[in-house]
Amino acid sequence: MDNYEYMEESTIPVDFICKLCKKPFIDPVILPSPCEQTFCLKCIQTNLENHSNNCSECNKKPLSNNDLKSENPILRKMLDKLLVKCCSCSEENIQRSNFSEHIQQQCPKRIVDCSANDILCPWNGHYDELNEHFNHCPYEKLRTVLIKLINDARRIDELNQLQIDFQSLENKYQEQQNRIQQIENENEILNNQINEMKKFEIENKNLNEQLNKLENFEIENKSLNEKIDEHINEINELKSKNQLIQDQCDQYEINNNDIEIELKILNESLQLTNIVIENFQAKIKFFQENLNQLNLTQINNQTLNELYQQQQIQNDSFDKQNQYLQETIVIYEQELEHLQEYFIADQITYNNNQLVELIDKCQTGELVNLNGQKINDHDIDIVINKALFNKQCQSLILWNNCLTSYSISRLFSFLNMNITLKKLSISNNHLSDESIKSLSESLSFKNVTLKELVLSSNEITDQGLIYLSDMLKTNETLIVLGLQDNNITDKAIQYLCQVIQSDNKTIEEITLYSNKLITDTSIDYIFNMITNNQSLKTFWIWNCHLSKQGKHKLQQSIQWKSDFDLRL
Repeated sequence: MDNYEYMEESTIPVDFICKLCKKPFIDPVILPSPCEQTFCLKCIQTNLENHSNNCSECNKKPLSNNDLKSENPILRKMLDKLLVKCCSCSEENIQRSNFSEHIQQQCPKRIVDCSANDILCPWNGHYDELNEHFNHCPYEKLRTVLIKLINDARRIDELNQLQIDFQSLENKYQEQQNRIQQIENENEILNNQINEMKKFEIENKNLNEQLNKLENFEIENKSLNEKIDEHINEINELKSKNQLIQDQCDQYEINNNDIEIELKILNESLQLTNIVIENFQAKIKFFQENLNQLNLTQINNQTLNELYQQQQIQNDSFDKQNQYLQETIVIYEQELEHLQEYFIADQITYNNNQLVELIDKCQTGELVNLNGQKINDHDIDIVINKALFNKQCQSLILWNNCLTSYSISRLFSFLNMNITLKKLSISNNHLSDESIKSLSESLSFKNVTLKELVLSSNEITDQGLIYLSDMLKTNETLIVLGLQDNNITDKAIQYLCQVIQSDNKTIEEITLYSNKLITDTSIDYIFNMITNNQSLKTFWIWNCHLSKQGKHKLQQSIQWKSDFDLRL
């Protein structure tokens, strides 16, 4: 609602007054026929929602937002000229249309920030108090120092990023080394295969020589077959002649010596011819066997040639890939060497004797308070070694420092080995949801000593609270959880309430105040959590976006719990 009141409101014509809010029209709209009445836009929209889209004045035909038409410009101009009084500075006779300009630019009571808010001055107040504050502002007086500190913090963030990049390059380098080893093994296998292929080549050469011999044998065999055919023809002719002679001999039985001699010669010739035929048949059989062996050798030779060609193609591909990986590794090694030189040079010069002396002054097994000590990522190992291991502190406070996700991850990794720390407070640092995830995993099962955890003013979002809620499902040690002044909304609050209501029986105190994104949407979930959980005794949720009705309902949730501390 605007922070003004009308001048001489009683003199404003009744035609300018809305029948619903009893005030002069704001954004006037006119209803369609038959109603044709004028109302404020917000008033009639609320009215339609509460009366099932029927006008409460005439209750006639149903209406919607599309039926609302703007009143004529003349009426709007007359309404804008109404005179109002600023409730902040009491200035009078301001035209209503100019009030926004007044409250934003002219009103001496308007809220403004300090000019040193760029260096984190938290002051804001009335405009007429700005000069007085500026004259005494400690941030403005320390502007040069604060700017240097901010620049130093930015450089630390850059160094942290370089460290992350350095780790990433180390991982990539290791992957490449593993890949090189794999390729070397593959190359060794390929070299063995190449040696075998060379053996195949020698065998193939021998087979080719045998093939050439077999081809010569084929030529000789063909020539012999032709000669055999000629001799067979001659033998057949001789057989025919012999048979004819035999017939003649049988018929005449002539004891002619010449004929007997001739017959004897013919018989000898016939026997010699049979011997020649048998020799030729043996040679033909031998040539046929060699021919079959030659065909088998040709098939094996063709298969070996195909395998050799495939192996040559694959070997060429591996050579190209190996050459590319070698070049990539050289580039990574150069970048890694550069980052190592930069990072080691920065680490060698770092020391924080003041922090070491401060922790050494603390008593063993008691509180170690490091509030506002400007602890950064370089200091976290000192805190872990000195405070957690040497001093075995039970309570560790790290408010208002420069811790980042890296520091928190380092700290949380040591919680797994902790046997003494019972209270940990890390407020107003630079935590991320991934840091909260690491913490939640550390506290889910392994840690059995930490009882109080405060994470206020760390810009934790819904995802971070969901990680913490999942941790509370299994953690049976934590009894105090502080999450005030973060960026938590209704979605994560509802999930937390369901976990506390159903799965956790040890938590006793939860603080969520100054989370201004929490609204009445979460009221029912909070009510059921408080009503049904038997261990919860303290719940603070003031300075959130809760209505009076919502707060009243939460008050009813503790009417049967006499010792419950609920602060709204």
